[in-house]
Amino acid sequence: MTLRSGALLLAVALGIGSVVAWAEEAPKPGTLDKSFALPTKGQDVIQVKIKVGSLMLDEIVLNNLPNAQEVKVAEANQSNDKSRPKIGVVFSNPTPFKMKAKLVTSFEGSDGTIYMKCDRKDGVKPYADGDRTNMCFQDSPKTKDRNQVKNVHGVAEVSQDR
Repeated sequence: MTLRSGALLLAVALGIGSVVAWAEEAPKPGTLDKSFALPTKGQDVIQVKIKVGSLMLDEIVLNNLPNAQEVKVAEANQSNDKSRPKIGVVFSNPTPFKMKAKLVTSFEGSDGTIYMKCDRKDGVKPYADGDRTNMCFQDSPKTKDRNQVKNVHGVAEVSQDR
């Protein structure tokens, strides 16, 4: 191969790579505002599988929820102890773009009472599969209120991180 044909081949390869990168569709922003029933006792994952813009909201993971015995003791003692649950939100990103997510989650009663609310901003890596954002390290509901919580409400706003 001559130097000239090698240079031409390199230029064609670079041109094709540029066209492929240019053809990559820009990610779509999106918003989700939805309530999910609290899972049955013993389960700690809410399977969501909802597309929010270009991202997929896979699941909401609930950790450190008080068990029935802890709630019973707290109710009997009229304790104001806090239960310190944690909420994790899991995204997948099928795009080659870094995305950002603003999340607000809350534990709510059937009458709309909010027992815990937290928010967080986080990034979602390109081609992420199961990128988890942990939330709610500061606020916490009282252990005795656990049986009043019926829903997990989530608001997610996603957009490209520039």
